[in-house]
Amino acid sequence: MIVLTGCTLAGIGPAALAIDGGRIAWVGDPAKAVTLGAPVIDLEARLGPTLVAPAFVDAHAHILLTGRGLAGVRCDDVTSAAELLARVAQRREEESGGIITGQGWDDFDWPEGRPPTMAELDRAAGDTPVMLTRVEVHSALVNSAFVDRVPGLRDAAGFQSDGFIRRDAFHLAGEGASKLYTASQRSAHAGLAMDEALSCGIGTIHEMSAPHLGPWEDLTLIRNEAEQRRMRVPLYWGEQADDDLVAEALRFGVRGLAGDLNCDGALGSRTACLSHGYHDDQDTTGFRYIDPEQLAEHVIACTKAGLQAGFHCIGDVGVSSSVESMRRAADALSPELVRRARHRLEHVEMASDADIATMAELGVIGSMQPMFDAWWGGPGGLYDDRLGPDRPALDRIGSMQRAGVPLAFGSDAPVTPFSGWKVIRAAVNHWREEERVNVAEAVHAATAGAHFAGFEPESAAGLGTFRVGAPADLAIWTANDMEGAWPVLEMNAMLPTCAATLVAGHPAYDDRGIFAER
Repeated sequence: MIVLTGCTLAGIGPAALAIDGGRIAWVGDPAKAVTLGAPVIDLEARLGPTLVAPAFVDAHAHILLTGRGLAGVRCDDVTSAAELLARVAQRREEESGGIITGQGWDDFDWPEGRPPTMAELDRAAGDTPVMLTRVEVHSALVNSAFVDRVPGLRDAAGFQSDGFIRRDAFHLAGEGASKLYTASQRSAHAGLAMDEALSCGIGTIHEMSAPHLGPWEDLTLIRNEAEQRRMRVPLYWGEQADDDLVAEALRFGVRGLAGDLNCDGALGSRTACLSHGYHDDQDTTGFRYIDPEQLAEHVIACTKAGLQAGFHCIGDVGVSSSVESMRRAADALSPELVRRARHRLEHVEMASDADIATMAELGVIGSMQPMFDAWWGGPGGLYDDRLGPDRPALDRIGSMQRAGVPLAFGSDAPVTPFSGWKVIRAAVNHWREEERVNVAEAVHAATAGAHFAGFEPESAAGLGTFRVGAPADLAIWTANDMEGAWPVLEMNAMLPTCAATLVAGHPAYDDRGIFAER
């Protein structure tokens, strides 16, 4: 047993906490900690003002893509096409052979008004294959050398001769890029991403794999890296159910055929399926990738098999089609069977009141990314550009909370980075006041609520809370800016910094050596 003192417990206040056998054994008055007869760690003496909270869950992430982005060309802070080309050229000089990948570019306000062309990428990279994925991970830029390495890419729907790809071409390119890395490289990418998450106070990641992101074998690589770090990583596979796939999913132990099973695309690449033309391109309404009949068949098959079903859905048509598939499954089977299945919808950005009511009725998880609103929801942002300033509310976190929709928060990394308290801050400071939630509600969605969404077996024991007997999945934070039992979360406030992350009492990350002698 060890006892942590000199800290504030999130949502509780100053208190001490004991860990024994990987579980929370006691929570109480710090003055009584010495009576437990166990070693005591005074966190304030070591770190200064300290906050202890349940370790965060990232309920939607792509581990290998995130690691690949961390290892590749940094694109998220690029401010022009010229700068992006310069970084590609620099990487080619630094590393010969292989493949150049990057993630996170966003040409929304670049001075050129466009991304680089294939010809420009060819000049920058020569005969080295290049794939640079746009921020929302639904489109990318490729050069000629990459196209030559991926059979059928040039003829796939969504391929453009200027090197911008989306739809089927993007999915095919994702499969092709994965094959250009060795298994050891992919394992290293997974490890990079998990280490980054742990450093952000995240102890659990819901991995959203899919055929267009990499082969089934990647699930084994991810599971092995997670076991080395003792991380909890529930696995999801985004592919339409058939008998063989259901059998393999059950054998392997994936939680669901869900996640990046794309009903539609994304707003940034104008592939999210809308009931009207895009404000900045009236000639397109986006794309529907799965027809309504197939959506319903998938949910029914998963429900019967005891697997979670779910879809990526963003546009109003994409969301309503996905929600309707849940209703059709309930009609075909029973509402109670659907509720027990905890099916989930990812992103659900353009949900109507009717969609939200159905999700609440059928217990469908809303897997939301609050950082989407923080990045793109404000006046003059991407949402306004794509949908117009008179658009309805998006990312309706507050409406879902009030309606009783079970919520789980994540990052969609690498779309937005692993970031701990930034996710909570985004949820409580939504651009639309009526879509805000309070701190306790946001933390629940990023901890216990997300464990519930992931069918974590220890959820019933209180995982993600301070309940005595719950697994000790905890994050320890240096926190100078506090208001009562919570960090100050105004947009200009200094957020807590992670000093350690524990999973079942094991220090999976310990930047300050708190547990070095334990």
